[in-house]
Amino acid sequence: LEQHCVQCHGPDKQKGDLRLDTLSFSNLSPEDLERWHEAIDQVTHFDMPPDDDLALSDDEIAQFTGFLNPRIEKALASTSREKVLLRRLNKEQYSNTVRDLFGINVTVDDPASPLPPDEKSHGFDNLGSALTISDLHLDAYLSAADDVVRRWAARAEAVPDSIRIEIPVPPGIKRPQGYGRGTPHTEEYFDLMHSAWTNRRFKTFVFDARATDKRLVPGDGIYRITVDAEAMHTDDPTGAKILEKLNLDWLPDPSQTPQIGFFLRRPSRDITPNIDQRVATFELGHGERKQMTQEVFLPNGLYTLGINFDTGPRFDPAQTASRLWALSESGADVTRSDLPEKEGNYGVSSFSDEKFDEKYSLAMESLKRNTGPAPEILDHISSLPLPRIRFHSIIVEGPLADPDAPTTDYLARLDEDTDFQAKELKQFATKIFRRPVSEEELAPYQAYAQEKGFQATLKALLCSPAFLYFEETSDQLDDYALANRLSYFLWNSMPDERLLTLAEEGKLSSPEVLREEADRMLEDEKAESFLSRFTYQWLGLANMDDMPASGDYTYYHDFFVRDLFKEETKLFFKHLLENNGPAAELVHADYSFMNAPLARYYGVEGVKGSEFERVSLAKHPTRRGLLGQGSVLTTSANGIDTSPVIRGIWMLEHLLGTPPSPPPPDVEVLEPDTRGTVTIREMYAVHREDASCNRCHEDIDPLGFALENFDPVGQWREEYEGGLEVDAWGQMPDGRKFDDVVGFRELLDDQQIHLIAHHLLDRFLVAATGREMFVADQEEIEAILTATAPDGYRLKDLLHATVTSEAFLNK
Repeated sequence: LEQHCVQCHGPDKQKGDLRLDTLSFSNLSPEDLERWHEAIDQVTHFDMPPDDDLALSDDEIAQFTGFLNPRIEKALASTSREKVLLRRLNKEQYSNTVRDLFGINVTVDDPASPLPPDEKSHGFDNLGSALTISDLHLDAYLSAADDVVRRWAARAEAVPDSIRIEIPVPPGIKRPQGYGRGTPHTEEYFDLMHSAWTNRRFKTFVFDARATDKRLVPGDGIYRITVDAEAMHTDDPTGAKILEKLNLDWLPDPSQTPQIGFFLRRPSRDITPNIDQRVATFELGHGERKQMTQEVFLPNGLYTLGINFDTGPRFDPAQTASRLWALSESGADVTRSDLPEKEGNYGVSSFSDEKFDEKYSLAMESLKRNTGPAPEILDHISSLPLPRIRFHSIIVEGPLADPDAPTTDYLARLDEDTDFQAKELKQFATKIFRRPVSEEELAPYQAYAQEKGFQATLKALLCSPAFLYFEETSDQLDDYALANRLSYFLWNSMPDERLLTLAEEGKLSSPEVLREEADRMLEDEKAESFLSRFTYQWLGLANMDDMPASGDYTYYHDFFVRDLFKEETKLFFKHLLENNGPAAELVHADYSFMNAPLARYYGVEGVKGSEFERVSLAKHPTRRGLLGQGSVLTTSANGIDTSPVIRGIWMLEHLLGTPPSPPPPDVEVLEPDTRGTVTIREMYAVHREDASCNRCHEDIDPLGFALENFDPVGQWREEYEGGLEVDAWGQMPDGRKFDDVVGFRELLDDQQIHLIAHHLLDRFLVAATGREMFVADQEEIEAILTATAPDGYRLKDLLHATVTSEAFLNK
């Protein structure tokens, strides 16, 4: 310590605010434990000493750890574990719980939406230390309880099959928006020829909510959508050549399976409503006509139902119809290279051709007013072999009969029959509190129900601390507390009947039963909430939402690529967990999961359709593992440019679990030269001349430069926008060099895989217990890693170890 450490961490200097010469070797306080544990980590990971001349030999490292470890273990034996603070349900857990309690759908209209956002701690939103409560929460809980009980009771009033919307519309009924201008149609069919996606500048075909008493649907429920559709010219090369004349910024891929999307849209003050929620997707083969049916949840409210030709070309139909008709009428013969610079994203531009401009203006005005040559224009575009979906009919009908909904007789009896009311109230209270309820505890609710009614009492139960908070009263959790902890870990929702039965029988604290239940729960569809949420928070993917990519990345926005990224990462993690894959596959896996739009984005061939499938990356080594996935590459950028430092810090913090110390307060943060006139490497070479910066950047920069071939939205690039070649080589602190991300990945050895496994296990434990891990937990963590190392730290083994750990079983 005196020879290698005190000169930087002693009386004269305290780098990283760490002073070692004053720390005790006996009677260690919690603060001493943290400091010595940090020191051992730095030494055993070869991060300290920083000077190569002072590097420790293996014998010296063993001497150092051999001296400290027995003292740390002695202190740990007399140190109690950190206990979980009183914690409440977070927003997602609240939503999922009322969904399972009352059978209401929360995918579109979420009763938890009035609740304030949950505070995060260490990247997670379920830690007791951050889940505070305020008067805003109390008001929101009252409002949410009202909404939940109202929607539960309203299901009794829904009249099955009370609405039927049919397209093409019968005579005398108002036609939907988008039905006509530039769109070929007759009384028997209409053609959808374009895709709007998220750009929102132009509408796709929309059912008008105002045509049915300002409501699209009469009540929450499951509705049946039946579509009779035909994919026409979707793989016709002649149509593709015509589209090339339109100077579009994106052309459809004729090899992709034709796809239609139905969206719920909320009316807005803009010219067009916003696309909010995809509710159904239909696919059909090229040239195929078929009838397809899906049952979907639709909420009662001011919504419209939009239809989109997902795989079609993106243009405004009226402008395109006018343009093509004007080209035909004026005799203009142009190629793509002859066209002037396009205006916006839809290829709207004019020619220096007076006759064309005259015809184009005439066509636009006639389509707007449905006068003059409008029928001729529609006939012309109908005669062209452009890709389109021809809808022979669309029928929306519902709500369908719901056997689980309460009946009006049942609701009336709850307030009229005292004995029935008491029996039902006890059953509801047991489910809402997620444990048995004593008669003494139930008495005030029974009195309230007799005075105010059953539904008012349900609201009171939903505002009770016994519902809103986890009840973990003893140091060693009882079986009911374990049922809740396990369920909210793997389902983000309440325990089911099986878990509560095992708790009642006193069997759930058995390690074997906990492992079996964890496996059962992961096979349930409710585990999707855990898989999505855990990957999102473990990998810090919130940055994709907080710092969205620049609008210049058109394809990224128009094809919901951000959501595709998240789905890829979730499915990848799910596959590893279900198949008990080794931790090394997190960075080395030669496969991933993609659908057609994502595969096209990555440049991977042979993937068709909207469904995700496992895809081999044998020919795409740059895309292997998490480091090749767009979610990681986008969240570690800022939507405009890339920084090796930001990406390097992301890797240290979220993958390896060894975040660097914050920079000194007087160090200026570098902004990359987005013009590409000075390389990022040149900029950071100057920056690292400062000795106070160089030490940390030795660890950070190589990791970030390894990913420099990926742009801010995860696409591969060989050069920057300014024309300079991307320079992605790097040198690890131990001297090993690599040329790019492929070479870097090959350098990740057993030591890095151990760090990845250690961090993943730590994140499992944090998500499962609702608290951060501390020094007192490290002995158990290292014991788990030692036990799982021979098999490669397999993911399900780590999760099994999590739910049977002392940290999980105890408060």
